[in-house]
Amino acid sequence: MKKDKKKKMLMIVILGFIFTSCTCISIPVYMLNAMFGSSITDVTHSPEYNFASMAGTRWKTKTETALAPNYGGSKRTYLIPPLNFHTAYHEHAGLSGYGRAVTAKFPVGTHLRIEKLIKHRGGVSGVEQLFVIATLEDKVHSRKEVYLSLYFFERNAFLWRNHGPYPKTWTANPDLLESAK
Repeated sequence: MKKDKKKKMLMIVILGFIFTSCTCISIPVYMLNAMFGSSITDVTHSPEYNFASMAGTRWKTKTETALAPNYGGSKRTYLIPPLNFHTAYHEHAGLSGYGRAVTAKFPVGTHLRIEKLIKHRGGVSGVEQLFVIATLEDKVHSRKEVYLSLYFFERNAFLWRNHGPYPKTWTANPDLLESAK
């Protein structure tokens, strides 16, 4: 068991040396995660995250939204609010590069259904992140699964862990979503 840990540490040191000393070698994150192990867990009904009441709820957008594949360098497709793609927000948000990644824009009133909450533990960093997955219910992208930008929710202790003492509840951001019962 100790030998495996030593081998893993040696591999990390060697890879770190390679990354810092040679710009010609680039190993994608997904390969590093495959080497060091990453995990994705559905925590929708876990009492620890208090998310079960959000699962299955239907919403409609109150602003224009957009699809952004590979958003932020990930392999996920996100549904993002104007803050993340509209040029009017770029100056103060520092997000000008993401506007190019938008593949589809949706009008006000686009319907979506919140499906689940997943926890992803990164293989290299070991950092745990939570992601809300929803399904679009519009005509063109019907049943397309997307990751929701954290801005679709009021700040809470789960999505904004290091930014302050927030409640352990899930509430849709009333500026972006309204119930579509």
